[in-house]
Amino acid sequence: MLTKLKNGLDGTQLKTIALALMVLDHIHYFFEFTGCIPTVFSMLGRLSAPLFLFCTVEGFAHTHDRRRYFIRIWGIGTAMAALEFFMIYAKAFRRGDGFYPLNAIFQDLMLLCIVWQGIDWLREKKFAKGIGAIAAVLCWPFVMMAFLSAFPQIQQMPWASTVVAFVITSPLPLWTSITDGSWSFLLGGALLYALRGRRKVQLTVWALVIFLCDFVLTFGMACRQAGKTVTGQDHALRLPRTALP
Repeated sequence: MLTKLKNGLDGTQLKTIALALMVLDHIHYFFEFTGCIPTVFSMLGRLSAPLFLFCTVEGFAHTHDRRRYFIRIWGIGTAMAALEFFMIYAKAFRRGDGFYPLNAIFQDLMLLCIVWQGIDWLREKKFAKGIGAIAAVLCWPFVMMAFLSAFPQIQQMPWASTVVAFVITSPLPLWTSITDGSWSFLLGGALLYALRGRRKVQLTVWALVIFLCDFVLTFGMACRQAGKTVTGQDHALRLPRTALP
């Protein structure tokens, strides 16, 4: 699906590198508690998701059967999320200390495939289809919120609430609650596809989004939280004037 780039790597080589980095990341993720796995495994592993995303962008663009491509990604994502659902709610398949993995990147990729198809329909001036596809992904969480608000009794019914929770966790996930990736990952994926054909612009915009969302925003939130913690501690240490001699 990915052709060899001039003086660069082909799709198979990129996927192999991403797979190797993912293995390093998962080794750290699953066995960090032993204290024997260096943090550099996780640091290197952070590169695997962007590489897989880039490969999926190119794969979706070049595949001869998009429906089959989508169903394959959806099937893997649904199976992984179903297993995760039982780990979360039934507490099954957990490690002895209660740990369970939160791996659901295929659900991000599945939602992005719908958005990418919508982008192509917009390019073909099929505006109703294009807007509908993108809106379906964006509005689905709000549709579910409206549904649960209209029928609040569902949340009091064990079986009904379990079915709803399974549906929005596994086969029809909400982009607002996927446990792997983030809204910035989805935004970056949409921009990567929308800017295909203009490689320098594509990678520059993608890098900027990642920097602003995953570093600047996260760092700012961490600093704000740290400031609140320090302020709270200072306030707790202050004695009221009536207590002073």
